[in-house]
Amino acid sequence: MRLNLKLLIVVFLSVLVPITLWNAVNLYFAQSCDPKFGCLGVFKLLTLIICVYALISAFSLLIVRRFLIRNKQSNFCNQELICLTLTGTILSVLCSQPIAIAESFGILNTVLLWSVISFIIGYIALNLNKKYNKQLHRTP
Repeated sequence: MRLNLKLLIVVFLSVLVPITLWNAVNLYFAQSCDPKFGCLGVFKLLTLIICVYALISAFSLLIVRRFLIRNKQSNFCNQELICLTLTGTILSVLCSQPIAIAESFGILNTVLLWSVISFIIGYIALNLNKKYNKQLHRTP
């Protein structure tokens, strides 16, 4: 249970923090604020949408790790934590325009698309990590 919670927190924060900082800097320097809601309103809306993306990504990667990547270890190794953090950062960069993505695909399609994207990227990253760890620890 603690391992699942740790995975959810690591992925959630690695998706949420970079793009939230990017949005804060972009709104502060570019002053691309909505006249009705203001800068703070736009920032809150973007952060709320990105939180949903981060939760979807976290649960997708949890499913990938728990059910598809049969890891014998009960704990995370350092390489796996780094891999999950980098995967979350890549997903964060992909969701840099959350409102435009949601408007163009619709809410339900966006949720389905984002869960599939997170699932595929997480599966590829964790499989490469597992393969790399096996090659690293191979005995002659």
